[in-house]
Amino acid sequence: MNENIVESRLKNFKKGVDQEEGRRRREETQLNLRKQKKNERLTKRRLASSEPASGIKTAATVPASTDLPRFVKAIQETSGPVDQLLEGVVGIRKMLSVNQDPPVKEVVDAGALKSLVEILMRTDAPKLQMEAAWALTNVASSIYTSSVADIPNAIDHLVKLLCSFSPEVREQSAWCLANIAGDCPDYRDEVLKQGAMSAMIMNIQEPANESLLTTVVWAVSNLCRGKPQPDLSLVAQVIQPLFQVIENCKLDEVLIDALWALSYISDGSDNRIDSVLKGGNGFTEHLAKILVGDKPKLIAPALRILGNFASGSEVQTQAVIDAGVLDVAPQVLDSPKKNIQKEMCWLLSNITAGTQKQIGSVLRVPKLVEKMVQLSIQTGWETRKEAVWAVSNACTGGSDSQVIFMVGQNAIEAMVSILDVAESRIVVVGLEAIINILTVSERENQSYPEILDEIGGLDKIEQLQSHGDNEVYKKTLEIIERFFGEADNNEDENIAPSFNADAFSFGMSPPPAKNLFNDSVSSNSFAFGHHNGNQMKCED
Repeated sequence: MNENIVESRLKNFKKGVDQEEGRRRREETQLNLRKQKKNERLTKRRLASSEPASGIKTAATVPASTDLPRFVKAIQETSGPVDQLLEGVVGIRKMLSVNQDPPVKEVVDAGALKSLVEILMRTDAPKLQMEAAWALTNVASSIYTSSVADIPNAIDHLVKLLCSFSPEVREQSAWCLANIAGDCPDYRDEVLKQGAMSAMIMNIQEPANESLLTTVVWAVSNLCRGKPQPDLSLVAQVIQPLFQVIENCKLDEVLIDALWALSYISDGSDNRIDSVLKGGNGFTEHLAKILVGDKPKLIAPALRILGNFASGSEVQTQAVIDAGVLDVAPQVLDSPKKNIQKEMCWLLSNITAGTQKQIGSVLRVPKLVEKMVQLSIQTGWETRKEAVWAVSNACTGGSDSQVIFMVGQNAIEAMVSILDVAESRIVVVGLEAIINILTVSERENQSYPEILDEIGGLDKIEQLQSHGDNEVYKKTLEIIERFFGEADNNEDENIAPSFNADAFSFGMSPPPAKNLFNDSVSSNSFAFGHHNGNQMKCED
């Protein structure tokens, strides 16, 4: 192809994928509506029953909407008699606790919230405080969270109540603060700045009952989650208490929230990863056991933490390998839950994005590579593309002998299978793996170009010359010109490869006599250093 034509085409294509990427991270902004709704349910909870968390019995009768003005009037004098205030607060709380269409807007518009916030400081009446906090909790669980959070001193009063002598008041305050923190990062950070975490930790270390512990650990998980992340200095203090919960608590709900909290803290920089990785003796090994344990609900958060560890430095990645995660990985990949498969493939992709020694650790596990390749060819798309990254990273960063092994496990077929998908980034991932496979083929006298053509890979690559992504076009052109001869000197974009007369003979040359899982980096190794920058949301 004429050089001027090539340059002209390159200028007109869209900007391609940036190759200067570090280890793979999740893009938390890339969420679909269904997942957003799921996260809303997880970050906010209503207390809709007729009994508070404390178990205090209350009448189940729901007041009529016409009673609201009377209730609001009853609570306006917040320093008045407790009995009078209690009637108004309980009435409003019952209205807000109905299961369907609670009149939140009506209560907000009636001006009741300011009085409810002031009543929080009636230390002479814990039952009154608890009922007021309960009403505010249900308002904060709705789209009117700001109507609570923006009231002067509301967050401050709720934080102070975390130290109340009444366990019921402490629990209800923690619940309300969790709903506020779950609304947005700004409110979450404000709750943290008011000192809520220290008070939460006190309740974790000395919980009055299981209900209080359950609510407080969930509240802590909300204080640790979200993007942008809270400053590590504001949440690091809860890491050790969470380790103690995981070690000693038997309640699955508490363990799940404790693990998710640690996954939020460890998501990001190497410093954040180290804060959790080095914080607990034997914690990584404990997580590996969870993956094949008898509590399936714990697997997702445990796997997310391990994935975060693997996405860090080589030392942090090695800690995951040393914990024995690769030994149980095939079993995890057999999970019927697609999300578990996806998370494990993401973890594996970060290991294969590491050193050749770490790639070798993956290749040593029977059936693991076979399952990775299988998933990269045929499964649900979210899982499939994570498996593609895992296979591609091994093919681009592995030693020659490791690449030869991957080809023997059908890596070429796997990479060809994704060349016609709609996601340009994944197409580039496949093309880069193919480039390195063909480079190894030249050095080691293998017949990989013939295999590529026989399975239809060359046809797909030729078709990609008209692809709308600049990076896809450049990689396509590189493959055709480097490995299949110079293009014809005309403007026909469907370039046909040039082969020798015997080019389609399939006798593979025997692989070189070297260690298959070479731990050292070969001086001839052609590695792109290309890792995915993909990130995922919290409770998937």
